[in-house]
Amino acid sequence: MTASLPLSHVQQLVQAELGGVLKKREKRECVAHDVYMLLARVRPVLLWDYCAVGGIEAQHGGYQSAGRCVQMFELDHFVLSINAASSEQSHLRSLVLGSSLLLVNEQLLREQICRDLSNSFSRLQFVAIDNSLSYPRPSTQSERSHMVQQLSSVAEALQRLLARGRAEDDLTLMHGDGLLRAGAHSLLLMIPLHAWLLCYPVAYCFVTAAIELTEKDANTCLSAQLLRVSRVSVSVAEQREDGRLLHSDHIVQSFSCPTCLAEAEPFATHMKSWWEATRKHVEGLSATAGLGTPVLSSQDMYQEVAL
Repeated sequence: MTASLPLSHVQQLVQAELGGVLKKREKRECVAHDVYMLLARVRPVLLWDYCAVGGIEAQHGGYQSAGRCVQMFELDHFVLSINAASSEQSHLRSLVLGSSLLLVNEQLLREQICRDLSNSFSRLQFVAIDNSLSYPRPSTQSERSHMVQQLSSVAEALQRLLARGRAEDDLTLMHGDGLLRAGAHSLLLMIPLHAWLLCYPVAYCFVTAAIELTEKDANTCLSAQLLRVSRVSVSVAEQREDGRLLHSDHIVQSFSCPTCLAEAEPFATHMKSWWEATRKHVEGLSATAGLGTPVLSSQDMYQEVAL
C-alpha cells in the first residue's frame, strides 16, 4: 500500500488551494508534509493548528476563530482536490470535534476505531493530573474504566458517522461534502480524546468529580512537573525539479509524560512496546512511501503547556 499522491503533488495543491492564507513557505511545507503522512497511512488523524478556520459557528459545536483565517469551504475544496487525485484507501475527510478541526484518513481511522473498541483502548496509559493532586499519578482502575467508557461513546459515534459515508447532515449542508460532525465535547474529554486520535501512548485525564475545568487549569496543571517530551521524526524523500532527491526530516508525533512516571512501571514497558509498534508500522511503509527509518528522541524539560 502506498501514498496515492507524491509529496510534490501535495505541495502543489497546498500552494494552489491554501497559498492565499498560508503566506509563509515554511507553513505550507508543514501542511504538505503532514497531509502526506495521512495519505501514506503513517497516522490516521491530523489536528489543524496552522491557522484559524472560519465558517463554522460556535453554536454548531464547531471551530470558530477571529482574524485572518482560511474559510471552511476553502479547506473542504482542498480535501476534495486531494481525494480526486488519490486512491480510495487514502481518502481524507474533515472532522469537527468539539472545538477542534481534524483531517482524517477515513479507512485508517475506521481501522483504529475497530481495534481500540475491541481491546478497550489498551494502547493508552492514563495519567491523572488534576490541580488537586500533589503529583501526577497513574489513573486507578475505576478512573480508567470511566475514561474508556467516555472514549468508547465518542468512538462509536464516529464509527456511525463514517459508516454513513457522505450522507448529508446539518454541517455538511452548510459547508460542503465531506464534513463530519461528532458534536461538542467538554475540555475534560477533549484532552484524552486528542491523545487517542493522535495515537499517543499516554493520555492525560482529570478525575476530580464535577470539576469545572478552564483553559488556564489545563495549561498550568503540569507547569511545575519535569516532563519527558518525546518526538518521532521521519525523513521524507522529495524529488526536486532539477532531478535531485532531497531528504528532509519531519516530526509526525510529539507528546509528553511526567518523567517520574515514564521511568517507572507500567509506563516504561508500555512506552517501549509503543515505540516498537510505531517503528515497525512506519518501516513497513518506507519502501512504497519514500520514508526513512523513524527516529525517537526524548528530552526532559519543564514547560508551561504540555497537554
